[in-house]
Amino acid sequence: MTQYELLNGELTFSRSDLLSRVCSSHRGSIVYLAGSMVEGNGNKQSDVDLYVFESSLPSASEVPVHNFALNEGDRNRLHYTFLNDEGTGFDVEYYCTSEFEEMTRELDEFYAASLTSTRMIRTGMKKSTVDVLARISCGEFVSGAEDLSTRIDLGKLCFALYRCSAGAFHEFKDVVGAWDAGDLELASWMLREVIAIEAMGLLHLSGNPSCRRKWLTMNLFKMEGSASELGKRCAKWLLTAQPTECDIQVGCRLLDGIYDATRGMLDATAGAYEEAEARQLFLDEYQDEPKKDGGTNFEFIYRSRMVFPSVGSSWDFLTNSKSRREWPRPVAEALSGVRGQ
Repeated sequence: MTQYELLNGELTFSRSDLLSRVCSSHRGSIVYLAGSMVEGNGNKQSDVDLYVFESSLPSASEVPVHNFALNEGDRNRLHYTFLNDEGTGFDVEYYCTSEFEEMTRELDEFYAASLTSTRMIRTGMKKSTVDVLARISCGEFVSGAEDLSTRIDLGKLCFALYRCSAGAFHEFKDVVGAWDAGDLELASWMLREVIAIEAMGLLHLSGNPSCRRKWLTMNLFKMEGSASELGKRCAKWLLTAQPTECDIQVGCRLLDGIYDATRGMLDATAGAYEEAEARQLFLDEYQDEPKKDGGTNFEFIYRSRMVFPSVGSSWDFLTNSKSRREWPRPVAEALSGVRGQ
């Protein structure tokens, strides 16, 4: 009998235990065990998540005993039950297989669009699409006629998530504003937000589609590959940084390290555009700007460090107003070459 162990064996379920939580009409459906505990991040207060796929949602009238249910008309979308007095909950979510098909189409369309720009795409995929595709990619296939996770291109998913996660120019502007005003507490707080955003992008490029910010530091501590040590340093800084000039300088160095690692990962990550392609997209984006004023240049000078090596440090950009107005030499030369064509 297949056993599923969570929290190092503190919680154990058999396949029949899991399926007994599902509406009776859907116990032969495609079912995944997923969530933070399956990903190795949860604790006794976390939920156990089941994702169920079938041609239609179950009837609301057949939902097992529960503490909470979310219905859509006479159909059930989700039901939740507490397992014990410590707060551990069992969360069962239902999706139509046609909805899964739509999610994969949305991923394909977003992925294609994400290859055409280097700017952060703030309006990314639907939250439900990201959640479901990421969760079943990291989850365990319990039962059903087909393992739908084999139809998710993990490289595409991780690159798409990187493109709607990384690129914290607007947040770094707030760091600059707080620094110039002498407000170290706000500068430190906003720099923490910048590093969290960029580190999440780095995590995705490393092949991890997990999207929950609350587990970011744990995922960074566990990150594998060439940037694993950088991930650990970022996690420690996020957890311990103080509003001091010294810690802000350390944070800026970590930010430079993230950009250096990201450029290298672009060449090594299946499904991503290469570093050279990213640089050309960046140059094209600047050329297409209708108004190349000081604000536009400020943005592109900052963003150039994401795609060009050797363009100066984030600390210099933060503390030296002149560096916010002057193009780094590699970028200036590249722009001059484009103009001269």
